[in-house]
Amino acid sequence: MCLELLLFVSFIFTATIFKDNFELTVPSNAKIGHIITKLGCLEDDISIIPEGSPLDEQLFSKLFSIESGNLVVKSDISLYEGTYFLVSAFSNNNCFSNVGNKRTFGIFIKNSKDYMQLEKRIYHGVIPKSYKPGLLVEGLESLVGLINSDAQISCDIHGDSSNLFELVSSGIKLISKLPIESKALYFSLQCTNGKGHGHAGIHITVADDNHGNSLPQFRNSLSQKTNVAVQQDNLIQSFDQQSHRRVRRQAVTRTLSVLEDKTDILTLESPQPGVTTLLWSISSDDTGTFIVNNLGKVSVKPGKKLDYDFGPRNYNIQVQVKSSDGQQVLKTYLVDISVNDVNDEAPQITNHPIPYQAAVETVSSIGTLVYQLSAYDPDTTADVKFYLDAPNDNFDVEPNTGWIKTKKTLSNSNSFVVRAYAQDTAATGAEQKSPIVTVTVYTGNLKPQFNETAYQAKVQETNQADQTFDTLSLDGNISLVYAINFQKKLGGTTTYTVLDGTSISDKFKIDNDGKGVMLTSLNYETDPKTFSLTIQAEDSYSQLKSTVPLTVFLEDKNEFDPTFTLSTYTARVPEDLAIGQSILTVTANDEDLNSVLSFWVSEPLFRVVSLSSNEGQLQVNSTLDYDRQTSHRYEFDIYVKDNGVPSRTSQAKVLIDLTNVNDEKPQFQDDNMVTTIKDNIASGTDVYLVQAVDPDGDKVTYSFENNANVKDIFQINGQTGQITVQGSVPPNIDQYNLKIWATDDGSCCTASRPNQRQESTVTVNIVDAVNTKPSFTDCSSYRPKVLENEAAGTSVFTVSATDNNRGDNGVVEYFAVTDSQTVYFTINQTTGEVTTVMSLDRESFGSRYLFFTVRAVDKGQPPGDDYCTFPITIDDKNDNNPEFGAAQYAGNVLKTAVANTVVMTVKATDKDIGINADVTYTKAVDTEYFNIDTNTGVITYWWQRL
Repeated sequence: MCLELLLFVSFIFTATIFKDNFELTVPSNAKIGHIITKLGCLEDDISIIPEGSPLDEQLFSKLFSIESGNLVVKSDISLYEGTYFLVSAFSNNNCFSNVGNKRTFGIFIKNSKDYMQLEKRIYHGVIPKSYKPGLLVEGLESLVGLINSDAQISCDIHGDSSNLFELVSSGIKLISKLPIESKALYFSLQCTNGKGHGHAGIHITVADDNHGNSLPQFRNSLSQKTNVAVQQDNLIQSFDQQSHRRVRRQAVTRTLSVLEDKTDILTLESPQPGVTTLLWSISSDDTGTFIVNNLGKVSVKPGKKLDYDFGPRNYNIQVQVKSSDGQQVLKTYLVDISVNDVNDEAPQITNHPIPYQAAVETVSSIGTLVYQLSAYDPDTTADVKFYLDAPNDNFDVEPNTGWIKTKKTLSNSNSFVVRAYAQDTAATGAEQKSPIVTVTVYTGNLKPQFNETAYQAKVQETNQADQTFDTLSLDGNISLVYAINFQKKLGGTTTYTVLDGTSISDKFKIDNDGKGVMLTSLNYETDPKTFSLTIQAEDSYSQLKSTVPLTVFLEDKNEFDPTFTLSTYTARVPEDLAIGQSILTVTANDEDLNSVLSFWVSEPLFRVVSLSSNEGQLQVNSTLDYDRQTSHRYEFDIYVKDNGVPSRTSQAKVLIDLTNVNDEKPQFQDDNMVTTIKDNIASGTDVYLVQAVDPDGDKVTYSFENNANVKDIFQINGQTGQITVQGSVPPNIDQYNLKIWATDDGSCCTASRPNQRQESTVTVNIVDAVNTKPSFTDCSSYRPKVLENEAAGTSVFTVSATDNNRGDNGVVEYFAVTDSQTVYFTINQTTGEVTTVMSLDRESFGSRYLFFTVRAVDKGQPPGDDYCTFPITIDDKNDNNPEFGAAQYAGNVLKTAVANTVVMTVKATDKDIGINADVTYTKAVDTEYFNIDTNTGVITYWWQRL
């Protein structure tokens, strides 16, 4: 790949890269569109003319052009290896302040083997604005690697900003103070390795000092404006734009050649064959020419086409394949596409000037050469021939050379018309012909024909007598004055005369080389600004003449510095003057005519707004402050600059005295006003001294916000700010937030303004004078109950201990005393609620009472505590069946027994207590002979014989 110097597009101003006699090397295999250098100007602002003959100019215009401010290769230069152009760049409008009117440099087309390809097209560095000479530019590590990679490599820096730096083995060192207004510096790097030469650009961004230690992040932000991908050892190293994490992943290279008429390029292999939901994208394509579908097929984008003749001949694109969710890069392809020529362009006749004219002697022999056609066809396989549009009795055209010649001896006719065209005979399919052109052949003598229909020129008032200047075509390109002499073969020569009306001009002439010449110096302030003249060309053989208009524009030389009408401007304004308010008007004069002046100041609190071409209004740009200016005055410089080339600048002093305005609120001396008092503090005791200072110098008084509750307890001395207690402190309040007003008296200033006041808060914390311990005042009355068999966590009772202290001293927490039935009960540390730990079975305890002990602890220092032990009654639940004393009872009854005879007594018991333990008896089987007492269990014989 050949080295190309890219234009860095950003918000940063860049400088031109070349200076006088600097040589730029172009490899002979450079593609069309190859950028040779950036010029610092757009097409309308700059023109480039090679030194030498008109043929040199014609060849240069054929090979190179200016596009988007860059000098680029326009056509195939491989046939012109070894050609050297010494060219001058002319800035019409002086583009930028550091681009001169004229710059000279060389362009050398060399064999690609003699061309040293550098690693980068542009090396980017960063330097803080406050950098001192002797420090190295940051971010040029790759340049350091280049310089030290080979002992045979030697490099130099060139360009308008290069004088600020020195190239050393450790990088680029600042050797001079940076210009004040610099935002970016740009110059050229030229290197040789003993075999060839190469060049690249060095772009140094001047960072504001407020970037501080964030220069690495600042460099990262710059790198995000460029394509941050490089190929190394078949690996892609890219930077995550969000996290700046370096990611390494394998890249697959595909290289292919396609004809320029193709639209389908290739289909890439999917990393997951058969999956159609993968996300394919063109992740890098500088030209925006290609698209890829979800199957990996790369095609030319609709509306775009490949063009070997007038477009890039090589494309390097990057295709990325991500997972369906877009979170993972599965594969990256580097695709190198070479475009091959298709014979698809028609030839074009390139003769000049128009109309095409020729002259022959009145009696001309057969085969006399009359006029030679020339044509251009960009196709590499083109074979251009010339033909007549229709048979001609008098003329023929030689197909290979384009010469129109006579077929017979011509009669003494006035003129003949020959119609011809060029055709590419190698083209297949449709014929490729140029438009038909007409050549008019005159017999006898013919007046000279100029190569332009009109000329114009720009001269400066500094031009001296005999100084040459270039003439321009109407489209602004340099075009030497030249007229075809049709009698040249007969010994005719052309003489050029500049006419002012009907008289020969005494100010301008045209020399034999077609250049304009000054006959006298001019003065922009007194001479006309535009000269409307005529150029006359006269043939010495026939004395025939022709004329074209010449317009000469006189340009002003910026000879005089603009000057202020006063050396010092003064004003007195109130410090609260609103932003945008006018302070004073400045006037400056410039003896150069038509100058437009611009103004600015060195103090950012102010600005200057232009009122006319030489007047400016000084305005407030930011808030002014009498109190923070020691002298109560702003002193700064005001500058004026004209729009000349180069511009001229002068300055004056500005003194702005401020008058004080009561615009400042009093400022409390302490931002955190906190104090602590005891609850038994005596009335009249000082609590806190509030102090505030007014920046305006006013006297400050103090007051409470209108709060009756606060005033009942505290009072503040309005003159001193002393806060004292004037009553007893309530027992239920632990803290007061006293809202304080500090108010100035406005005595600083004569102007009547409202008093200024500021609010703040004094926090008064109240603590106990005596630290008492908590107390279970109702402990003896605690008789809680809980039903047996209830679930764990059942609430039993809530204890409460009182503590009359304030704040943390009065905060009580509760704890169960170990071994006091803690296996059965627990207590909430904050609320004192006692709950069961498990389900309780009354019958398993020896007693229906369980004694539980709790401890209450406050947060005082040292902490106080109290204990309380109380019984918890486990209430019975009817959860047991009665049980008989024996499994079986037996008894006897006599036959002679009478009714109600007692047979036996059965006995059953129940583990429950109370009514839950009461037992009643019934017969399990009904019988008419016996009865049982439900309460006592006595069984009697009750059957009575009849």
